[in-house]
Formats: sequence, C-alpha cells, structure tokens
Amino acid sequence: MTNDKDKLPKSTFLQKKIKLENKKKFLKEDRDFEKEEKKDTKVQYDKRDVTIYVANLNYKRDEDGIKRLFSPFGKVKDVYILTDKKTKLKTGVAFVRMFNKDEAKEAIKKLNGKEVDGRSLKVSIAEDNKDIKSKK
Repeated sequence: MTNDKDKLPKSTFLQKKIKLENKKKFLKEDRDFEKEEKKDTKVQYDKRDVTIYVANLNYKRDEDGIKRLFSPFGKVKDVYILTDKKTKLKTGVAFVRMFNKDEAKEAIKKLNGKEVDGRSLKVSIAEDNKDIKSKK
C-alpha cells in the first residue's frame, strides 16, 4: 500500500506537513487561551454546598425575597419553598443552598430568631448537613 507521502512531490508533502503542524500549534494555543480565560472567571467555592432549613416564613415571601434575605451573607445557589401537595399553598418552610459553609454558618447565626415580615425565623443547617454543625 502506498502513502500520500509516496504520491506527492516532496515539496508539496512538506508544505502540507508544515501546514498541518502550524494548524495543530494554533489549535493548541487556542485551547490553552480558553483554559486560562476559564480559570480567570472561575469563582472558588467549597466542594460541597450547604443546605439551610428556614421555618416560620411569611407565606407571602417568594424565592427572590428569601434570596435577598440570605445574599448579604454570601452567594446563594438556589431556594426551594415547600408547598402543600393538595392546596399548593406555601407552608412557611424553605431550603436555601449556599456555596460556602462559613457564609452559611454566619447567615444562620444572624437570621435565627430574627423577626422578618412579622414572624420570628427559625434557621438551621438542614438534616443532611449536620456534620458541618459538629465541626464548630
């Protein structure tokens, strides 16, 4: 079986080889640049986010309102408000996920027992994150 190398004149083969090497080099540089760009925009968070249990919320408070309540303490990943399955009404309980355990602890410390919308909040680490509470 013959190679492309055998079919082409040497100068054409070398030109194609150089062109291919330059293309590979360019693509590698482009990938390296993209990696550097991603590194610069990445925000460093703990490997595991923290879920906070919030009870005794005013029924009128929505996800954005809860997010605004917790955002002064750190970045909030998401908010989930529990609703009654039959009536679809809010139960006054929510789960807030935060990226950083220290920020979550600070939010719990400041918001637990605080009166918001005429109700005294009950804020703690959700059951699946009790190991963080034990490390205090």
